[in-house]
Amino acid sequence: MSHGRRVKLVDNALSVAQVGSAVDAVRLAGSPGLVEETVPAAVQHGSGASRAEVPMLPAAEAGEPALVRVRRCVRAARDVPAAAGVGRLPPGDAWPTRFRRPLNRLRGDDVTTPFMDAYGPWAVIAGGSDGVGSAFAHKIAARGLDVVLVARRVPVLEASAAEIREKYGVRVRTVALDLSVPDAAADLAKATSDLEIGLFVFNAGSDDAGVPFLHKNVETHASLIRRNCSAVMETAHHFGAPMTARGHGGLILVTSGAAWAGGATLSVYGATKAFDLLLAESLWAEWHEAGVHVLGLVLGRTDTPSLRRTLKGKGEASPGELADPNDVAEAALEHLADGPVWIYGSADPTGASPLGMLSRRDAVLLMSRSWSAKSG
Repeated sequence: MSHGRRVKLVDNALSVAQVGSAVDAVRLAGSPGLVEETVPAAVQHGSGASRAEVPMLPAAEAGEPALVRVRRCVRAARDVPAAAGVGRLPPGDAWPTRFRRPLNRLRGDDVTTPFMDAYGPWAVIAGGSDGVGSAFAHKIAARGLDVVLVARRVPVLEASAAEIREKYGVRVRTVALDLSVPDAAADLAKATSDLEIGLFVFNAGSDDAGVPFLHKNVETHASLIRRNCSAVMETAHHFGAPMTARGHGGLILVTSGAAWAGGATLSVYGATKAFDLLLAESLWAEWHEAGVHVLGLVLGRTDTPSLRRTLKGKGEASPGELADPNDVAEAALEHLADGPVWIYGSADPTGASPLGMLSRRDAVLLMSRSWSAKSG
């Protein structure tokens, strides 16, 4: 479609009965430059304000996606009539039926894309304050979804939330929560009970200390199991039920190459990641025909604060080549419908275990190789 044709679509949409269409047309035009003209004009038509009474909208940010720009401008424009002294847009039920939906769409920021329709309006990212979780939060917000960030460390959590609000203009809710405590899933369910969750990402669950089984006490192992198994199962059950009832939604369980086979220093961690992998595969089998996409995202070494803490604890100064969290999150979201598994960095990302040709014993020995080199 030519640029001129797109502009004409926007112009043709500028009537009080077509406010919603005007906003959609801006999105389809894909040009932030059109937003400055179209959104104020739509508000002008809908409120009775003169063009001079409609103030300038927020300045465009460098590299800002067009959809994010539209959402920020719509938010800024919603209170324009009151600011201009002409009163707010009348309530939706005060307008003729044919006007109600477009006016409510402007009022409600209902500017959608296929991704938003499939996985919106809210996404929950468990473990969303840094590393891969933070990358997921940014990538999801850039696609227009509002996000709930769940993590333990309040300062990091709030800083991440503020950055996402400012950069993408979406709503962000923070839930300070330790997912290893017994009631974590119930607390998260309560904290999000008023939201429609269309996408759930469980990213929490790293192990900062790769040490032999007997070098940790039982409670430390039990805490890891509660976080990586019990909390995953309970939250998947809670958020998955309404998704399957609605017939759309998405679930991403971030697991690890440690799931492929046992290995020294991987005992409980590897077992929990194998649990997550099999859970993702099983839920995909049960839910994909209901329209809910499930993906078990298998990661190797990824450049996260958690991995760097682990390497430091093991005395490994040079981590070698690491995956970029932003690339990881982008790949997962792009291939969310390609489950049940996506093996990041593999030549065959939907294929079988890379250790599948080995005997179980040889696979375990291979997974234990770095430990054997140190202990030998």
